[in-house]
Order: sequence, then C-alpha cells, then structure tokens
Amino acid sequence: MFVYADEPTAAYGGAGDVFYSALPDDHHSLLRRLEETRPTKHEVKYEHHLLDGDPSAEIVHFAEREHVDLIVMGTHGRTGLTRLLMGSVAEAVVRRAPCPVFTHQLHKNAELVLKKSGERPCFPV
Repeated sequence: MFVYADEPTAAYGGAGDVFYSALPDDHHSLLRRLEETRPTKHEVKYEHHLLDGDPSAEIVHFAEREHVDLIVMGTHGRTGLTRLLMGSVAEAVVRRAPCPVFTHQLHKNAELVLKKSGERPCFPV
C-alpha cells in the first residue's frame, strides 16, 4: 500500500480560531502524484491511500486499522533545533506504530542527482 498523509492548511480567524481547509486542487494534485507511484514489479498488488489530518496520527491509525505488518517511510533527517521546532513525523510514527517501522533518509543531493539522471524520485521528495 502506498499511503500519504496530508495535513490540511491552517487558516486563522478572529479570536484565535483556527480553521483547516484542503484546497481541492491541492488534494487532486497530491492524489494524482500518489497514483503515479507504482511498484517496479507488475505482479505486486498495491493500493493508494491519501489521508487527511495530522500525518503521524493518520499513519498510525491507518496501520492499526489495516493491520499493517511493516511501515516504510522516508525522513528528512532533521536534527537539533530544526527538529525541535518542526517536529518529526517519522519519529512520532516510530514511537506510536503498532508494527515495526523502517525509515530511510534521502541523501541531501539525491533530488539533484535524480533530476540530472532523468529518473523520478519516490513520492514525495
């Protein structure tokens, strides 16, 4: 299964109210990009799932609901103050997942190397 969790865009109203909204164009674009991701072996069965909400919570809930055996996910590999301020979806999933989690940090120059070689990066970079 290919799963992507999209956190809705926050819009702030009066009196500190927070409203979340997903723009339909963004949702369709994400879904289209997700559906372009396929296993390299044609005989492998797969599904696509686009989730809305807090990414770490949605991934963990999905894994629980679907009885997932293993989660494989990419990570930006942020450390220090950046990770403290921005949080880490991968870390939250590792801590709360009902199954093993394999994380992989994409090399800093990987996107540039892939663009030069003409290969498409895994969804999303």
